[in-house]
Amino acid sequence: MKYFSKILSSLLAGMVILLGLSSCIVEEDLSKSINGTRQTSIDSVRIAGRSIISYNESVSFKAAVTKTGDAALTYLWTVTQGSDYLLLSDSESKKITVQANNTTANEQTAELQVTVSDGTNSMTAVHQVTITENGVTLPPESIPAYTDTIYINLTDGLVSSEDVSVDSSDDSSWQQIGVGAEGEIAFSDECVLVRYTKDDSGNSTNLIKIDASAFDGDFTVKLTGRTDKGGVKIQTNADYKTNVYLNTVTINSTDYPCLDITKGGPADIYLEGENSFTDGRKYGTGYGEDYSTEGSDNKGTLFCKGDLSLNGSGTLTVTQAYKNCIASKANLTVNGGTYILTSNGKNGICGDISVTVNDGDITFNGSGSISSSTFRKANAIKADTDDSSSAVYNCLQWKRYFCFKSLYFWWK
Repeated sequence: MKYFSKILSSLLAGMVILLGLSSCIVEEDLSKSINGTRQTSIDSVRIAGRSIISYNESVSFKAAVTKTGDAALTYLWTVTQGSDYLLLSDSESKKITVQANNTTANEQTAELQVTVSDGTNSMTAVHQVTITENGVTLPPESIPAYTDTIYINLTDGLVSSEDVSVDSSDDSSWQQIGVGAEGEIAFSDECVLVRYTKDDSGNSTNLIKIDASAFDGDFTVKLTGRTDKGGVKIQTNADYKTNVYLNTVTINSTDYPCLDITKGGPADIYLEGENSFTDGRKYGTGYGEDYSTEGSDNKGTLFCKGDLSLNGSGTLTVTQAYKNCIASKANLTVNGGTYILTSNGKNGICGDISVTVNDGDITFNGSGSISSSTFRKANAIKADTDDSSSAVYNCLQWKRYFCFKSLYFWWK
């Protein structure tokens, strides 16, 4: 009763502080379907793999596909140019191995093609491969490093596959992140690509895009430093987990989420030191490069399309005027850390399926009012889906439907 009174008084003041309270709640099956089926759309296809290989080398290439929906995909690989110098061992798998066979005294070029189909629609990608002349082996430094962890210095726009200090920007292991596809940095046989996106005029948007959708395995991004008028977008492989470490990070964004983790894979955030996200967008004005297809109410300053867990002993301060401070389109779990959330747009923490608070300090101050509806004002914690199957765990326990300034959820 003591805890209930303490939280209720905070709620009535328009602020909630949750300290990892526990309660016994029967969980229900929260799986969803859309009209019993889920349509598939192939959004993009690219071939991940090196662009230059040795004359007799055996290497792997992979079809990196981004899609929506659950339909099975088929793959068809062909060598459309230079088939005498690049031999396929398999033509119908997502990942294939090719054997270089250049017996000539000159470099040769081969073109590898893959067509991906969902049974109704298909998309094709091509990749050019240079094969060294007979007897010439590539030096190790020319082969992209294979790593499951990258480090990014936001202040100087640098990336590395080695654990280096943020203060040592002159370290030779740092590489300058370029703009657009022509300036991207590749890791792990080009399964991980890092670049600044560019606008219609070809100028940098200050948004760092990390494409790890072709990486097989859990992947880690460690961020340090500060960036203004930009953000970080991570395209994940939905079959694996992405770990993101925030170590004294400051991101002031105008056109994009400060941190956007897409493609539906689970993500764990780890807080170290004092971190700050400030979102300059206004509610209803669109949001980032995916807004036209993914501009749902669950977009947030820190957003994950899959399950999201928040961990660590550091602090994250989020100030935003657009929808949610921290949001997941699936399950959102707070396991630790201190969160100071201010919203002039919508909600503090939002999980589309559920929100669970196991530990941590959460302070929310919200003044947003996005419509005249009582149910559409700013809430500290919200779990809400269209099929009314959301739940909030370990925060407060209510019998059915509860809504006012600080909490909003439907609990069957």
